[in-house]
Amino acid sequence: MTTLVDTDTSLRFSDAEGLALDPYARWMRFELLDRGDGLRGQLRPSDHLLGNPQLQLLHGGVLATLLQLTGAAIVMDAMDLKERPRLLSSTVQYLGAARAVDTFCRGRVISRSRRFTTVQAAIFQGSPEESIAAATLQFLLVE
Repeated sequence: MTTLVDTDTSLRFSDAEGLALDPYARWMRFELLDRGDGLRGQLRPSDHLLGNPQLQLLHGGVLATLLQLTGAAIVMDAMDLKERPRLLSSTVQYLGAARAVDTFCRGRVISRSRRFTTVQAAIFQGSPEESIAAATLQFLLVE
């Protein structure tokens, strides 16, 4: 399997095996980063991602997608999968306003079985300790 990310640089989402065909991810310009502390999803600010252009706030659907894509990448990396796992359920908590600045998402696998995996993920801007959204995501592993 091709490595999802290079440890020294960011890799564009469209280069990540198994995730490259998602047109919404390409439209969002989603990127995966690995800086030695685990995978992170990243969105750079762009006008087409705004839910409220007057206040310069990101759309809630963009945040939910960032959580889902990052969660899927974490599962693929942790379990050495070639295909993107299928999302079965997600519970998203919006904790604060998402300004139009660089936005990051990180997560971890909290449970796994032969067919299912659960990931907790959080979005932050600035300090990783100050989440603006969080989710619990359950994935079906594709065989």
